[in-house]
Amino acid sequence: MADDAALRQAVLTAYHDGSLAPFLEHIVDPEHRWSRSRNRIASLAQELSKLSAAHPSIPAPSLPVEQSPDEEPVVLRPSSSTHARALTVYGAPLPDGLIDFVNTGGTIDAPRDVSDAAFALRIGRATLGGGLPGHAVVVVDPGRYPVAGGLAAVREGTAWRVVAVTIDRDGVLGGYSVNPAREVPIDGRDAAEVAAVVAALF
Repeated sequence: MADDAALRQAVLTAYHDGSLAPFLEHIVDPEHRWSRSRNRIASLAQELSKLSAAHPSIPAPSLPVEQSPDEEPVVLRPSSSTHARALTVYGAPLPDGLIDFVNTGGTIDAPRDVSDAAFALRIGRATLGGGLPGHAVVVVDPGRYPVAGGLAAVREGTAWRVVAVTIDRDGVLGGYSVNPAREVPIDGRDAAEVAAVVAALF
């Protein structure tokens, strides 16, 4: 284009003759996007709750157990048992929507068909909106890779972050939280840093 005026005129012409329409329809208002995200998260939480309903659980205590600085860090040790077992509940809220991997002192019954590496994680704060409240406990299975439309736990250092999973137009998986508003990559991460959320208890 010769100058800004020529560019503006070309854009206006394209707008009026309809040739911009295929591109404009892909531009989504951010508020509309967040609204759809909150609705989808609420729907996922409801589906996870129904999935977990067939597996009664022992409620975890409402507050995490304090851990002394002198104590050894909590290390997840997968169970070798193939029978029904209890999952230790980990999790205390950290800033920026992260979840500290500390033992709360509670347990829940493991859902069927989870791997021996599965563990339970208390959300602590409603980082995905009201559909997954802070008192919710999710079952994280490192033996399963996240899929678009589900939830995932992503490890950041020694802490975890629970995110909703999406896929972009290039087929790349990513995750996001609502509060705080964060987007994190999933594809390309070390497999030990990402796991599918397979159930939620409220």
